[in-house]
Amino acid sequence: EIEQEMDSFHEEIERLKGKVKESEKRITDLRKKKAKFQSGIFAVNSLVAPYKRLPRELMETIFTLCLPSRRNRWFRSSNYLPLLLTRVCWSWYELVRDMPQIWSKI
Repeated sequence: EIEQEMDSFHEEIERLKGKVKESEKRITDLRKKKAKFQSGIFAVNSLVAPYKRLPRELMETIFTLCLPSRRNRWFRSSNYLPLLLTRVCWSWYELVRDMPQIWSKI
């Protein structure tokens, strides 16, 4: 009788292990699906970001005005500004890369 009870416990444990394994696989699949949707949201958000609607010339003017001057002391050294701007996103990298007026201040 005790052996039968132990056998039924072991069977139940094995059944539960299978259910746990199925649940873990389902969780993994859901996490992958969630990551895919989050990636899609990020891609769409980056396409509609407000700064992307600004003309290139305006962005260049804004970046140039960020250079240190006597009135603008946000950055202690102009050496860091171009590098900082290039790390924001790929489009800023491309924009700043092609702005000799910023790089000439280094």
